[in-house]
Amino acid sequence: MRQQLGDRLRRYLLVAFGVLCLSLGAVGVVVPGLPTTVFVILAAWAFVRSCPVLHRWMLENRLFGPRLRAWYDDPTLPVAGKLAIIAAIAISITLSFIMARPPAFLALAGLAVAGFGAWWVWYKIPTRVGDSSGGDF
Repeated sequence: MRQQLGDRLRRYLLVAFGVLCLSLGAVGVVVPGLPTTVFVILAAWAFVRSCPVLHRWMLENRLFGPRLRAWYDDPTLPVAGKLAIIAAIAISITLSFIMARPPAFLALAGLAVAGFGAWWVWYKIPTRVGDSSGGDF
């Protein structure tokens, strides 16, 4: 019984995380500087672990499906794509500091998260060889 409750809670949290990421990805389609693909991939990751129906819907969706299927076919990013993501992280954290003027401990936490994200994109996501255009990342 306790195991079932934990599994159900985990699924609900993953679905909520997936919906949040998918919403941010949808906003990123129209807002320059907000990455779309990263959020769509995170949503797919959450849905594949919690709700196969939503994952299948994402794969068949005309807006998100092509990017997601491309990632599944070749989970790499071109250097230009990586640089664009890291630039978006840097711009976002800088604008957050300028607009919010957070206390030092929050600023350091934000820098740590942004730094980790940039490190992950640069070192953990494989680089696509032979594609310098940036293309559709």
